[in-house]
Amino acid sequence: MAEKQWVVGLFEEENKFSVIPSNWIVQLGNTTFCQWPKKRITDTMIINSENPAKDWQPFPVKIIEQYSTYEQASKREKEIFLQASESDQSVGRGKRKRKMKFKKNYTHSDGSDTGNLYFNFTKYYYG
Repeated sequence: MAEKQWVVGLFEEENKFSVIPSNWIVQLGNTTFCQWPKKRITDTMIINSENPAKDWQPFPVKIIEQYSTYEQASKREKEIFLQASESDQSVGRGKRKRKMKFKKNYTHSDGSDTGNLYFNFTKYYYG
């Protein structure tokens, strides 16, 4: 029986770290994917390295480090998360993408408190 291993991975699209069992990792060409369940994931699933089901979806992931125990990987994930939070910088590409959000302004078509309600979306950015 093969020894279980875990990795600390970065889901760059969400800028989130996670401990991932190595049997959830798939390499396709130059891209690494993590098979991830549709349902809520539990620590037990990760600790036991549950085998991926056919309906699990692949998500691009960047492997940060690999460990032979779950405890080591979990400890390192927390350290990396804290370092990234303290430095307020995105890990990986070096530049953080600005996310566009919309601020809702509510106005009535006739200026009264009743009648049709229209939404005026104002763009603003945060980084």
